[in-house]
Amino acid sequence: MIQYDVDIFYVMLYAGVTFVAAAACCYTLFRRGNAFAPDIISSIRLRRWVAAFFAVMVLSHGWWFQLEFFRQYPDSLAYLAIAVGLDGATLIITVAGILLSMLQDRRRSLLPVILSLLPLLVGLAVCIIRHDETFLTISITYFQWLVLASLLYFVYHVRQYSYWLRDNYADLEHKEVWKSLLVLTIFFLFFGIYGNNVSHIAYAYWVQVNDLILIALLLWRVETLQQLEPIPQEEAVSIDTQTASEAALTIPSGIGTQLKELCEDTQLYLRHDITLDELSKAIGTNRTYLSTYFALEGISYNAYINRLRIQHFVKLYRERKKQKQQFTALELANESGFRSYATFGLAFKRFMGQTVTSWMKEDS
Repeated sequence: MIQYDVDIFYVMLYAGVTFVAAAACCYTLFRRGNAFAPDIISSIRLRRWVAAFFAVMVLSHGWWFQLEFFRQYPDSLAYLAIAVGLDGATLIITVAGILLSMLQDRRRSLLPVILSLLPLLVGLAVCIIRHDETFLTISITYFQWLVLASLLYFVYHVRQYSYWLRDNYADLEHKEVWKSLLVLTIFFLFFGIYGNNVSHIAYAYWVQVNDLILIALLLWRVETLQQLEPIPQEEAVSIDTQTASEAALTIPSGIGTQLKELCEDTQLYLRHDITLDELSKAIGTNRTYLSTYFALEGISYNAYINRLRIQHFVKLYRERKKQKQQFTALELANESGFRSYATFGLAFKRFMGQTVTSWMKEDS
């Protein structure tokens, strides 16, 4: 069991982290808009899960405070097993809720996560009944492997989610979840050090510092991740389950011509945040057919729009250069439909095979 001699600075830090977690819980739960990123509409579902995690963090600090600083319990092993069980039942569920709510393409069930906790709770119950610390060690080890398996599961779904984003959105600012892999890293550190029964006070300090980092990171993620509309299940498209010829028969002819006339010729691709759904309505088809068309062409919706934007940038660049006008690459990128220069730079290198600076030097 972890026990520390009373360290006033550690107690102050412990109390401070508890207060910060409580304040963060109230902020995410009751604040209707974003204070740090007011132009972003956050996911209500994500805010509630993050608030629940902060609430659990406060409660967890409460029962671990009793264990660390008050040692008069006649059965400290049973109390420790109960504390571990409470952490497992609350933290794992809220963490899974946070991670899965970041993926906004569809709702994912938490039932597998809940069922995976049963061996942990059974092991802790046996520990209490038989008063055998071996079962506590086994349960904590299982807990850590469960966390690792959950993170690998999330990494897989992040990859699938990235495909979905590129199939439905032209602008990925505040939508990408690869930054959430940073959240994954912090979560892994948080739970990785959880089961290490280290009695050194430095370990206790590190746990509290890690909590503060986690709080800040989750607040940043809540405020910077744009709320998206999931695709109804009946409209989901999967080309993997059918041959290309079968898929081609399901879509009406003329979509390529419609895209040329109603998107490319009208420069509809310059509109910020234009989605697959909006484009499909503009050309008179539906999202399913248009998504299938792009899949058959071997490109994503994001690649199609950004290719047109890069071509527009190249055209503007050469026109302005010919007219000997003063301009910057940033100005042309904005005129070409890009909100972010960083996004433009990545798209340019993907389609042109070199950086903007290198291309401009060669084109001079």
